[in-house]
Amino acid sequence: MKNSKFFKIIGICLSALMIVGAVSLPNLFGTSAAVVVADCDVNRDGIVNGKDAVRIMKYIRKPALFPYDAKVDVNGDGSITRTDIIALRNYYGEHCEIPSDENAPTYSQLVEKIIEEAAKIVKFTDDNNFIYGDAQLNPAYNWLNLNINETIDGERASACNRLVSWAYHRAGYTDQRFYRGGFNDADYARYKFEKITNVNDVRRGDIVLVLNGEHQFICAGTNLRYDHGSVERIQRTGAYSYVNGTTEPFREAISSFTYAWRPNPAGLPKSSLKEIYNTPTANIARPAASTTTVYTTANSNGNIAANYRYNPFNAQYEFHLNASATADSLNAGNCLYVGARLPKAGHSPTEYGGLWLGFRNEPYAYLYTGIGCSEENHGEGLLWYKPLAQIALPESFASLHKIVVVDSGNTIKYFMYTSAGVEYLICSININTEYDIISVRDHNNKFIYSGRGTYESVGYFSTWEYYTNTNQTSISIKKAT
Repeated sequence: MKNSKFFKIIGICLSALMIVGAVSLPNLFGTSAAVVVADCDVNRDGIVNGKDAVRIMKYIRKPALFPYDAKVDVNGDGSITRTDIIALRNYYGEHCEIPSDENAPTYSQLVEKIIEEAAKIVKFTDDNNFIYGDAQLNPAYNWLNLNINETIDGERASACNRLVSWAYHRAGYTDQRFYRGGFNDADYARYKFEKITNVNDVRRGDIVLVLNGEHQFICAGTNLRYDHGSVERIQRTGAYSYVNGTTEPFREAISSFTYAWRPNPAGLPKSSLKEIYNTPTANIARPAASTTTVYTTANSNGNIAANYRYNPFNAQYEFHLNASATADSLNAGNCLYVGARLPKAGHSPTEYGGLWLGFRNEPYAYLYTGIGCSEENHGEGLLWYKPLAQIALPESFASLHKIVVVDSGNTIKYFMYTSAGVEYLICSININTEYDIISVRDHNNKFIYSGRGTYESVGYFSTWEYYTNTNQTSISIKKAT
């Protein structure tokens, strides 16, 4: 089972080696073929760092589980080994020119996007009674894929640097640090920000630092700002009350100016641009149906341990079954669980890893991520039976209904068929494999949850019941041809 903490520790250790390690290290293991900086930027984010090393380590540990990418073979010797990490080490911290992207915005478009997102955020945080505090998760990730006019439960705390990172993330700077938030000097460098040292040169969209860098905000015009530097600023009370409407910046002159940072479209992570600046219409329809049956099992009134290990990154896979479920009582956790991307056959929600939806004799489904469940801790708790989200259904599972789970790689979709035979999308679950975060949307494409989890690139389908009478028939796994 993939352990996200293991990869993070490996990345930190490799980063430390690359920063302070002796230059003789490559000679101890043999000199690698000549490489250029761009070749070492494995994930093509514009900088050679620990993320590139972690990606190489994934290939070394489980090469069969990841689609092959020639860029991972840093030294070009035809194999992926520790020598590729050694070759990468010599270029740690170097910045690379990323090929131009037709989706990149102009400077004016970028600035307007930053201001637009800051305006949405300050209204959202005011409407939802955010407080001033040291949010453990970067809000940009904690509220991943959130439409700002929607609300979900979560850690409602922000601060001056959290607002900056949140707004800039929604404007395209999507590879920020996961914990807490805010940029540092290394971030400003890799994003190619321009440092502004004269207060009279500050422009709309700049990140302004004052009080020897202890406080920051987004400039929204002359003496105007979006600022989360106090609970009064966040909740827009007193001197920080709204100006001409609920999304307007408030007026406060710049004092104790330190310097400012000006965004540059050339430094935007290219992977984010198409989605943010050329957003396609949301697609909640099921992809083309998989037709080749690769696994079947007997009907059941209990748990199913499907012994078929599938890889959704090579082909789309679907789990089909007809099921009914009547819980002994409507206590938390009493459900028929239908799981996807599970780390082993026979896996249950009481263990780490995978995704589950719970069904029973009421028109709701419940989202679980195993022992990691805890809404308060964003999916990192110990109450496996406590659902992370409740999702409305058109009908209950008191009678037999068909369920189809579609795993196509970065997205897992759960469908049911109504008594009239209509296919109904229950929810769509996006998996961010770099940070092990899921974001979940319902039938109406409304955001309902984001949080942590542990997800492999391959997995199993399965079912599991808890204090629930079930009937399960026509159980199979299909693969796209």
